Amino acid sequence: MDLNLQLKEIIEARGIKQAYICKNTGMTPDSVSRILRGERKITGEELLAICELLDIDPRILRKTA
Repeated sequence: MDLNLQLKEIIEARGIKQAYICKNTGMTPDSVSRILRGERKITGEELLAICELLDIDPRILRKTA
């Protein structure tokens, strides 16, 4: 499963709103939306910021081919 989709599942399971992610990471609403829809790749910096916000270890996420 793609990193973007894994993050989306975690975010939805926790009931977290995209606006909360934007407010606390400094990412734009468009960026967050496109990342979670899988329309653009997530950068390492963005991944770390979201993982820190969600209090998850980024190593639990696996990139698949």
